[in-house]
Amino acid sequence: MSESQTTSTGSKETREPRRELLGVDSTTLADMQSGLTKAIAAGFRAYAEELSPDNVLRLGPDNGMIEGFVAGSASLFEELAKTSRQMLEDTRAARARRNERKEQHKAAAPQIDYERLAQHIAAEMQKNAAKK
Repeated sequence: MSESQTTSTGSKETREPRRELLGVDSTTLADMQSGLTKAIAAGFRAYAEELSPDNVLRLGPDNGMIEGFVAGSASLFEELAKTSRQMLEDTRAARARRNERKEQHKAAAPQIDYERLAQHIAAEMQKNAAKK
């Protein structure tokens, strides 16, 4: 979810997350809020569909409301589960990218062994002094 964004032309483009809050980038947080909103909307839609006039006449108002509540809750939790799985995948991918960047940074700038450097310089200085 946080790796790409659909533009107005319908094409996908890669985007970089802008900020991080507690290790989660802003794109992932926005996707989570969007998923939560969709889950709530799906729950209300399922509830409303179960409260159709035909269903209420067939089951009665009480049973129609109960079925609507069950259907709405099930739909809500299904959507929340999808959003949670996607957010988990996004945070794992972000963590992997961060770790990869750290490893690349470590590889690019190795630690300097100052003791060994000092010994090498001293040996070179002794060679140069012996030549003179």
